[in-house]
Formats: sequence, structure tokens, C-alpha cells
Amino acid sequence: MGLAEILGASKNPILVVGIGGGGDVVSGVHIKLRLETWGNRAYLGAVLWERWVNDPMPGPIDVEELDNHEPLGRDAALLGPASKACRGGRCFKPQAARVAEALGQPVVGFSITRGAKGFARALVDASAKLGARTVIAVDAGGDVLARGDEEELWSPLADQVSLAGLVEAAEKAGLKALLAVHGLGCDGEIPREKLLERLASIARRGGLLGFDGLSAADLELLDRVLEVVVTEASRLPREAFSGAYGWRSMRKGTRRVWLDPLSAVTVILDPLTVYQDSPMARAVAGTESIWEAREKLNLMGIYTELDLELDIARHGAGDLDELRRRGRERLLRLRSL
Repeated sequence: MGLAEILGASKNPILVVGIGGGGDVVSGVHIKLRLETWGNRAYLGAVLWERWVNDPMPGPIDVEELDNHEPLGRDAALLGPASKACRGGRCFKPQAARVAEALGQPVVGFSITRGAKGFARALVDASAKLGARTVIAVDAGGDVLARGDEEELWSPLADQVSLAGLVEAAEKAGLKALLAVHGLGCDGEIPREKLLERLASIARRGGLLGFDGLSAADLELLDRVLEVVVTEASRLPREAFSGAYGWRSMRKGTRRVWLDPLSAVTVILDPLTVYQDSPMARAVAGTESIWEAREKLNLMGIYTELDLELDIARHGAGDLDELRRRGRERLLRLRSL
């Protein structure tokens, strides 16, 4: 079953949100285009958390730190080509604003500074103002499927806060919610064989709904977006679609990704099924700040992307593997006290 069959005949507006921060918004471009081809009004959105190379200030962006935007609630706003984030004494253009420039239409930015509860409220507020009754949350690579015990896991916090908030928003506001994983393993965090094992487990519980993916019709728009956006994980499926094959190094050599034509596939899942079998998402559910959510994962011995950004701010971005190793050891020592 494909996305069209999953969504049914409804022509109500649909909100497509890249949930991992950084360039995950790019992984929603082909879904937005597909929906518009079918006659739906589709809005593209993004969690506002830049990678440290673009924004050295640790943590996600708050809507209050944005200039030239249209508020859609406390933690959501429409961003255009002129939108900027100003924090830590510098201003820069978030990836969502870059995508808005490439598309020629606004992109919805979501803050997760107020944790899972804040993201849930933001989804409800934005959906109400845009007239959307369906939200498709898009993750690049698949780390949203992590359970927390994976040795290779680098950035679980944004995804798990977003997953918990998505489920809460769907339950409280009656929104139809879908979870889309684009480019299995293309973030270099969890090997594809582990992701496939996880998907098989989700499928046995009825949570695998169908598949979509890139098509030749998507490439012109996708290439236009990729010209202005800084992303690795969301770029690799495009390369795979054009024949890239084999191992690829990314994130300053800290990770390796296997590319083949299947890297261009998008898996459509039921977010509630994934959430119910996600210890991290359940742990951060109900949190009211990103710092509270980080603490919840730290208590589980999980080192997050926020911890890494804090360590980079303190010690510099030299050997990221070593920073992460020391950070994880520090958490384990604290748990043993």
C-alpha cells in the first residue's frame, strides 16, 4: 500500500514536518510534491534545530529567537526567505528559511524548546491555523526508530521528543498522524540491518503501513532545494536514486553509510505503534523543556545531541568520537553513583 491509499480520498490540507532538525526538512520535499500532485494542499514544516556547524549555540531554536516570521502559536511560525534566527550574538538563516527560498513559499518552523508538550501544542496550533487535519512526521535515516541501547546512536533527542509530541497531538486534537522514515540508514547512526530488524518488529505489531520514495518527477524540485540547504543525510537518498552505490563517509568521518537504490525508499509507519515500543519516546513524553527531556534520556544512560553540542561549546569540535566517548562514560559513572 502506498501513501495515497493510506491517506484515502481526503483533500484537506496536510502538514509534512521534518522532525530531526537540521536538513530533515528536505526529506519531506518529495512527500509534499506527491501530495500536491494528487490535489492536496501541503505545507512543509521543520523542527528548528541547526547542526552545530551552522549554529554553535547549543540547543534548538526558540520562536522568540526568530526575525521576519509570522507566528502560528507560541512554538510555531511561518518562515520565509528573509527569516533569520538570532542567538548567541549572531544571526543566521535556518534550513527551513533556505527551503522556503527554494520553494518560493513559506515553511512552518517548530520549536521543541518546551519539550514534547510544547511540540504537541505547536502541532495543534499550526494545524488549526492552516486547516490541516493530517500530520506526516518525516525522519531522515531512521534514528527515530532507536530504542536507546544502540552503540551507534548520536542524536536521539529531537526525534524522540518529536515522536512523543506527535502522538500527544494526535490523541488530544484528533489529528491523523503518520511517521515517514526516508533513506534508511542515511544518517549514519543505525546500520540498515538493525533498522530492518526494527521495522520487522513494528510490522508484526501492525505498525508498517506502506512505502513511498523518490521518483524521477521529484528531482528538479529536490535539486533546487539541495542547492541552498546544508545537509548530508537528506542528500544521500537523492544520490542513491541516481546510482550511488557503496560505502560513504559523513559527519567529518565519524560515520559511514551504505548507499544503494533502496536508500531512496520512504517507509510509512503508524507513530503510535512505534511510540508504544520506544522506551526513549515514552520517557520524554509530557516533558515541558528540552532540558527536562535531555535529563530523562541521560538518566537512561543515553548521550544526546544536546550533550554533544554542550561538550563542543566547552572543549571545541576536535575529535567528535572522543568527545562522545568521554560524554557517554561520564553518564555511566553518574548512573553508578
